[in-house]
Amino acid sequence: MGLTVVLVVSCRGGTPSSGPGGAPSAGGSDLFTGALTGHSDAVSALAFSPDGHTLASGGADGTVRFWDTATGKQTGLTEHEDPVLHLAYSGDGSTLVGITGGSESMGGELWLADAATGAVRKRLPGQFASDIAVHPSNGSFAVADGAGSVHTYEAATGAMTSQATVTPSTSWVDALRYSPDGAWLAVSAGALVRLWDAQNPAPRAMSALVSPEFMKMDKRFTTFAASRVVLFSPDSQTVITPGALDGCRLWEVNGAVRSSWCGTSGVSGAALAPDGRSLVTFGVEGGLHVWSMTDGSETYTFTGHLGGVTTVSVHPKGGLVASGGKDRIVRLWKAPGLGTSGAAKPAAGD
Repeated sequence: MGLTVVLVVSCRGGTPSSGPGGAPSAGGSDLFTGALTGHSDAVSALAFSPDGHTLASGGADGTVRFWDTATGKQTGLTEHEDPVLHLAYSGDGSTLVGITGGSESMGGELWLADAATGAVRKRLPGQFASDIAVHPSNGSFAVADGAGSVHTYEAATGAMTSQATVTPSTSWVDALRYSPDGAWLAVSAGALVRLWDAQNPAPRAMSALVSPEFMKMDKRFTTFAASRVVLFSPDSQTVITPGALDGCRLWEVNGAVRSSWCGTSGVSGAALAPDGRSLVTFGVEGGLHVWSMTDGSETYTFTGHLGGVTTVSVHPKGGLVASGGKDRIVRLWKAPGLGTSGAAKPAAGD
């Protein structure tokens, strides 16, 4: 197409080298491992399979593509009528849960697909699903709708097992996340983040999170702006809320704020390394940033997407970061040590 893309990796503690055209160098010191092409519109969702062998990517072009993470080859393709908004694998890796719809702000249709083939085997009722949270152990997942309710389903059958109202019908649910121990369900709605008892989410939240700049009112607390991602530390004792206006905040599950960092610019999305020691974020400036969860320092950055990053995911065993962009490309970045030994620093050679 006559377009040259310059890929840059900035790091603390080493300068990776690259081969011609941005490809990995022969010495293996470059963190960028490959570009996965095929989407005809922006990449909007990414999900690694639990075993890490497959990466599923969803696009605004309505396609879900499956990639072999060892070779970078596309292994499957399914097409939908609407843009893909969210993707998540069930805990056992046998089911891919997806949401397709006109826009993120309006949500969309919920469906279950066979993870091996991508074939949709069931479409679930409702047209306004906004996010998916997979339970860590019991084979279920939770989905929020546009009416302030959370529904839980069995991933294997699609049978609904419970429904609870978690926010007023006028508040759109922006994000859901189960804690790794399965005890909490975090719900971000508007400028509020609440923690619910995952076994019995009604009738009220057990805890809530509030920016220290605001006053507590009846245990309902607020951040500066909606958090479209809610994350838990591996021990389930810390909640991370990246925000569009106030960077990242770390909270104790009792609602006490621990610290705030991720720089001064807003954070649009984030993913946590498996060991909880590193956080990968992206914002409006277009790059990927890796932060140490120990001291909040930035360890390195990845740049290369044209037009900005739209989604990010970390390999379940660490060491690999996937990002999707408005440039219609999925990029895989090698991050030595990420998720296995704390905040990684690129090293020369493999």
